[in-house]
Amino acid sequence: MIRAAVPAKGGGVIVLLGITPRNVEKLKDGDPMYLDLAELGAPGVKLTIIYGQTERAIMAELRAAGLELPAAAEDDIRAIEAEHRRRGTTP
Repeated sequence: MIRAAVPAKGGGVIVLLGITPRNVEKLKDGDPMYLDLAELGAPGVKLTIIYGQTERAIMAELRAAGLELPAAAEDDIRAIEAEHRRRGTTP
């Protein structure tokens, strides 16, 4: 994975993460990506990237691991599922 922080036009910073098919395969195999954004100038911020077949599956896995997400995350999932229903697509 490539990681970088670059100045954004108009101020602020853009954090770039470049992942490869190998990274995606590792994610699919249940191997999360962990990043300490202090390396990119954001001390105290840690990022974890995980993979799941659906947002609901990811939520269930996080709960099984003992992590509780804010109620807003459930609202986001409901909105995503509603959008899939509206479009007639599979989540």
